[in-house]
Amino acid sequence: MRFPDFPGHFLGDPIVPGAALLVEIERCAGRPVAKLERVRFLGVVRPGEDVEFTVTVEGDRARFRGTREGVEVLRGAALLAAPIEATPKPLRLAPTLARPMWGGTSLAAEMGKDPDPAARVGESWEVWGANRVADGRRLDEVVDFPLLVKLLDVRERLSVQVHPDDDAARRIVGAPHGKHEGWVVLRAEPGAKVAYGLNRAMEREELRERALSGQIEADLAWLEVKAGDVIDVPPGTIHAIGGGVLFYEVQQPCDLTWRLYDWGRGRPLHLEEALEVVACAPVVSAAVVRPIGPGREELLDTPHFHVERLTLPQGRLLEAWEALTVVEGALEVAGERVGFGGTILLPPGEWRLEGEGTVLAARGPTR
Repeated sequence: MRFPDFPGHFLGDPIVPGAALLVEIERCAGRPVAKLERVRFLGVVRPGEDVEFTVTVEGDRARFRGTREGVEVLRGAALLAAPIEATPKPLRLAPTLARPMWGGTSLAAEMGKDPDPAARVGESWEVWGANRVADGRRLDEVVDFPLLVKLLDVRERLSVQVHPDDDAARRIVGAPHGKHEGWVVLRAEPGAKVAYGLNRAMEREELRERALSGQIEADLAWLEVKAGDVIDVPPGTIHAIGGGVLFYEVQQPCDLTWRLYDWGRGRPLHLEEALEVVACAPVVSAAVVRPIGPGREELLDTPHFHVERLTLPQGRLLEAWEALTVVEGALEVAGERVGFGGTILLPPGEWRLEGEGTVLAARGPTR
């Protein structure tokens, strides 16, 4: 191939930039390079010189080398992105399971998240960057989906905890962002409750003392919950979940959790971090369920995520990737059938959602 002159690279002694050579690798591979796994430049290429490229593609990876007059001038390997001409298709993911001490058996017995129906599974991370798609790639190698979507089966109460916002997460631990989350209750035993903020205002030092002594139990504002309830949990909100609740959670893709109190279980607390970000006063959930069309309700609309509840069948015109989780019945879309507790990711486009039941649709911020 003949390269054009690059007079600014370098003045008076031009060479062909490495980036230009890699563009030719992409042309030979027929696909964009998503990530360079390794590359070595072994010689200088001047404008006007002939370079012969050899590119071997194996699945989503390519090995390449370039020679000038039989002498190797570069070699390496790269991960390839999806072909730019390819039409994105729905993605099924293998969930990531967590088995904390407080988990129940509903995720295994009713949703098939574990082959043993008696297995205690507390969390199923339905959409997460490290989850694998059908061809074995991680989700974050295919699409940068900005959310973490979970299903939780809470048999025993969770710790009293709080999450930081973006600024605090960066300042305190160097994380890229904080954790804003929202809940949709799928099922609740009679009398099941969640703690949501404090029942009175107090100073941080008093909150520290009451957390250490266990008196914080009397300071929590407990809400009785039932199926269908929606709760917005912005950063800084003290919260806990009592036992007997199955619910759906959407959040920023971060798991920064700082415990204030753990009911005497002996796990580490994170009082200093928590007290930097906690709201030391009662709070009110901003979630308001709002009908927005036939068979459509807006459940959560926050700066970090948007969630709707859809009654099937339903048409869907998407401008961004969206995660659909079946919480009742079954969904059929693009030849895929998704049963109770299953999740599928839909790319932008026009879709027809068939079946009978209810799905929760989550996508990134709309404002």
